[in-house]
Amino acid sequence: MVYKQYGGHRLQSLVFDLFTKPIGLLYNGAAEEIKSSINGKPVIDLHTHSSTAYDEGVSPLASEIYCADARGLAGLASTPHQSLRCLPLLIREAEAAEAGLKLKHGSDYQFYFIPGKETSNRLGKGFSKRGHVSSIFFVKGGYTKELVNNIVWFSESKLSDLSATLPEMLRAQEELNNGEYSGLRGVKVIVYPTHVNSFNGFKGCLKNEVKKGGLDDLIAVHCNFLNRDDLRFYKDRDINLIGGSDAHDKYKIGSSRTVFDSEVNDLFDAFYAIKHGKVHVEQLPGQGSVKYYFLSGLRCFTPQWWPKVLGLVIKGLAKMPRALLKPFQ
Repeated sequence: MVYKQYGGHRLQSLVFDLFTKPIGLLYNGAAEEIKSSINGKPVIDLHTHSSTAYDEGVSPLASEIYCADARGLAGLASTPHQSLRCLPLLIREAEAAEAGLKLKHGSDYQFYFIPGKETSNRLGKGFSKRGHVSSIFFVKGGYTKELVNNIVWFSESKLSDLSATLPEMLRAQEELNNGEYSGLRGVKVIVYPTHVNSFNGFKGCLKNEVKKGGLDDLIAVHCNFLNRDDLRFYKDRDINLIGGSDAHDKYKIGSSRTVFDSEVNDLFDAFYAIKHGKVHVEQLPGQGSVKYYFLSGLRCFTPQWWPKVLGLVIKGLAKMPRALLKPFQ
């Protein structure tokens, strides 16, 4: 299950930054606002995407980690769509970025990388409504090869796309958190609905199931532009709200985030803080501005696919017999 890093990955990072750096200057005000609004409390962006995961994101994970650090965030969760089989690649890049940050800040510096995934699932049996559900894994200690393979297995089998309903995913979450999977010691997981404000009717179905008590294991709901009635509904039922930017490019990192009201010394501290409601959500004011949507929409024009294709071409050329390359040398 280990994905090898293709030859054009660094090229993709270089090209993305080259194309977007002038535009990013326009967004520096928002970046400074994110940094200045963090008042010494641990802040983590719990919903992001990157190109490293062969996802819809256009920024490499390392670039997003450096950006999160520059904005004062203590960590981020990378939640690729539908699959976590790219986890070994994500871990390698996150560890390399963290090593760079330790050189910058000192050996005691800690940045929290949280792997996860975002899937599309039914609410329950008999429901045709589909909604996005995210799962994030809090790992205490190092990533051994066996542990990584077990996380991927659990993610692909117990929290898989459409083959598991949300109630089934929540039960699997509780089983793992209660230590029923011996190969996943030192791991906790939170399963939570995302994009519950979507127009496909999932929000209404979700709220009805919560009212009926059909989702008693639901720890948290992703707070992405929920209205006041929605916020009150979940709070009144002791369902915690967590924040994540859903960033598909590094410029959006931290625009919505989870603030921890208690100290976070390791990822289990973060897990229990979320579980016990010792967190709150902050969203950057003015996310709906023309400037924001202009920048966010850039992923339609910024290099998302062609650098990957170019990277594969370069990798193919590197494997060609030298004799075939002589005419071009």
